[in-house]
Amino acid sequence: RQLRDAAAELSVTLLADEDGSIRQAFGASLEPPFSVVIDRFGTVAAVLTGADCSPDALVGAVDRLLEECPDAVEVHPDTATG
Repeated sequence: RQLRDAAAELSVTLLADEDGSIRQAFGASLEPPFSVVIDRFGTVAAVLTGADCSPDALVGAVDRLLEECPDAVEVHPDTATG
């Protein structure tokens, strides 16, 4: 919920694995917490773990991705301008 609020201004899709089932399916540990930023091409752009996966850190990772490779982030039609 905190991440959703922090990213409200961004045109990104957020997915949550709240029950841990996706991590378990891929054999990943449930601890420490981690977040993954995946670009529109399916490439892992950033992995943040522990305290580094705060909402502000995740928004920062998306912002860096937008700066470094604008084509890697899909703009949703309802947020596009022009």
